[in-house]
Order: sequence, then structure tokens, then C-alpha cells
Amino acid sequence: MKRTNAFKIFSIIAVLALASCDKKGNDNTDNDPGYGVEETVYVDPTQVVVPEGCFHTKTQLAFMQSSIDTVGLFATGNEDLSNPAGNVINFTKTGGVLLQVSTFNDFHEDDATPYLDTRMFDITDHEKARVKNLLSDTTYYWRTFADMATDGEALETGSFKTCDCLPRFIDIDDISSTKYVTNVRDMGGYATYLPGYSKVKQGYIYRSGRMSGSTSAPRAENTPNERPVTDTGKPSMLMSEAGYDMLTKTLGIKGEIDLRNNKCKDNNDGSDYYVENGNRAKYEDVIPGVKCCDAGIYAEKSALLQGLDSKGLDSGYAQIKLAFDFYSDPNNYPNFVHCYIGTDRTGCVCYLLECLLGVNDEMMYRDYLWSNFGLIGGTRDLSAIRTYEKVLKGYGKATMAENCEALLKSDKIGITDEQIKTIRDTLLVKAN
Repeated sequence: MKRTNAFKIFSIIAVLALASCDKKGNDNTDNDPGYGVEETVYVDPTQVVVPEGCFHTKTQLAFMQSSIDTVGLFATGNEDLSNPAGNVINFTKTGGVLLQVSTFNDFHEDDATPYLDTRMFDITDHEKARVKNLLSDTTYYWRTFADMATDGEALETGSFKTCDCLPRFIDIDDISSTKYVTNVRDMGGYATYLPGYSKVKQGYIYRSGRMSGSTSAPRAENTPNERPVTDTGKPSMLMSEAGYDMLTKTLGIKGEIDLRNNKCKDNNDGSDYYVENGNRAKYEDVIPGVKCCDAGIYAEKSALLQGLDSKGLDSGYAQIKLAFDFYSDPNNYPNFVHCYIGTDRTGCVCYLLECLLGVNDEMMYRDYLWSNFGLIGGTRDLSAIRTYEKVLKGYGKATMAENCEALLKSDKIGITDEQIKTIRDTLLVKAN
């Protein structure tokens, strides 16, 4: 892995990483962790011992246990390191052909969250199975069967608990091989300092890079999963049929916030988005069954929340309102927000949402920096987040959650108290 010289000004402390997950987001304070301090903690990925139940790679774990200013030593955005390792289930009886994994020991499904409960896997390796996209800090039960049905007697049973390391990286469509769908993670699991709540729910809000439309992706006649037939300029899904099933069936995605503007919806090369019968085509036709909030943002990351940029483009206040109007409807969950690479415009919206939900400063900083583990074509630091932070602190409130609330309720955006309460009640776990 290439290591930059950017951190030579720091005194680096090498740490032997034990089998644990630090910096999990369980500190529910609103304190600035002191980004840019002179002493830096760096954990060597080769020394990391992966704890039982952990679904992260060693590189991901090492950054979790290191100080946030070391991100460039782990990932630079030029290769995909966002693919989770997954959880391995070892078998002792080799006659199984079907694996069932569930959050319930009786393997039933909750009608409210069927996408989080029970999953089926074909057994191809009779010694073990690798299962991805499970919830963190959750006990799972599993059983195998000797035929492709679950109404007979189980061949083997077991259970395990996933680690409480965050974030929960998601593999939509074999990231390691396609290089298309990248930078996908659950925004849930983090503690909140808001009174009456304990943490952000898992499985409700995701952030990601694009899942359709790219110059490097095959073009199709706006029909998912088909091989390219003509270069129509219409957006095509980057996902295979398995990826589409992962998105809509396993994760249960119902909504999408697309922050790409018209000029990068499909080509990302400055050409206009295609039109049909004189009107811009509706993006929600690309991913069937997923409701789209088409909140394209034009401003560069440095101009977001600051009025107009150097080109006189709108800063995105109206688009941010569209996004938070979308978040305030419980029927739109689970959902994901993205732009082209899921980093800058997406980073701004996610930062505002995390502020509103009472996630502490370090976890919000780290969540933004995790995009460096995706295939985003370059490295990001905290300069953009520091700009957003400065704008919010200008409201002079005691916490970042209150500052964010003030911005969203201002005339610039116009989100109501009722909407804010609905967003928090939908996305936050009530305290006991």
C-alpha cells in the first residue's frame, strides 16, 4: 500500500492492535476530538487481530483503532477498500446444501423488517460459508439443510454475535470484481447525545456512490440487468440482477436521494441529461420499485451551505430541503443517498443528517473520511466538513444538533419542527 508523506509532521505511535474494536461511536458526547493534534496514533494493519464476529477487513479495523488524521496511510480513494470481509460460518457436517441465517432463534420473520431478519444461502463450500451485510452487534442463529427446503429437520445448527465495530460496510454487487458500486455503508449504529434516544437505527439509512449511469458502465435501453444494445445516452444500472436483489430484497431499499445534477446523471462529461418527449427522463425508472428524490445539487463542495460559488451556482439549499422533506416521510425507509462517488455532495447531506441525529463530532468526521476507502478517484480530508461546521456554529447554539436544527428551520431551507421530530423518531432508538 502506498503511504504518503503527508503525516511526517506528526509523531507517529505504532500500536499493536488487539482483538477488539475501538472508536465505535459509543461515546455520546458532543466534544471535538481535537483533529490535527501533534501526536498521532497509527495501527499497522498487519498487526491487527480480527475479533470474533467481525466483518471488517484488517485495514478497516486498523483505521478504526487509529487517529483520524492517519486516513491517508490506509486509503487514498484510488482503489476499492470498502468491501466488507463478511462473517464466516464454519460447518462440521458436510452434507448441507442450504444455509439459513436469522436474527430469531425460531427463524421466523417480522413483517415490519423482513429484510433484516432471515436470509437463505446456497452452500457451495461444504466447510464454511461467508455471509455479508449482517447487522453489527447482533446475535444470529444459523442452520443447514440437506435439501433446498427448510421444512425438514436441520442438519446442523449454531449461533454467533457480530462485532460492534462501525461503520457497517455493505457489499451491493461484489465490489471487489465490478469496481462499479462502491463506497456503500450504513449510517446507523452510532450513539446519540440527544435526550430520550440512545443510538441511530441500523438498516434505515445508507450512503453510497452511484448505482446507475456512468461512462464506464454499459448503456442499455433503460431496462435493468440487460446487456447493452445501443448507446442511447440513457442511464443504465451498474448492478447485476444479484446486486439489484441485494438492494431491494435483502436491504429492502424503498427510497433513493440522487444528488447528481443533470450534467452528471449519466455521462458525467458535461453533456446534457437525455430527454424524452421534450422532458428530462425520470430517474426512478432505472431502479424499479425504488422511489427517487431527484435533488440534484450543482454547487462544488466548498460552496455548499455558503451561498453562491465562484460560478454563481446555487448552493443547494433548495435541494437540501428536498432531501430532508424526503427523510421526513417514514414511508421512504430504508433509503440511500448518493451523488456520483458518494463523497462530497453526499458528505454534506450526511453530515447535516448526522448532526441532526446527535452523532458526536469524531464519528461524523470519521464517517466522511471513510469515503477514502471507496473507489472515488482521489483523497478527501476534513476541509469541507470544517467549512460546514463553521456555517452551523454560526447559529450560536450549544450543540451541533441544535445548530443544524436552526439551519434546517431557517428561511434558507424551511424544514418544520414536526418534520425534525419525525426524522428523529424514525431514525433513532428510544432510550430505555
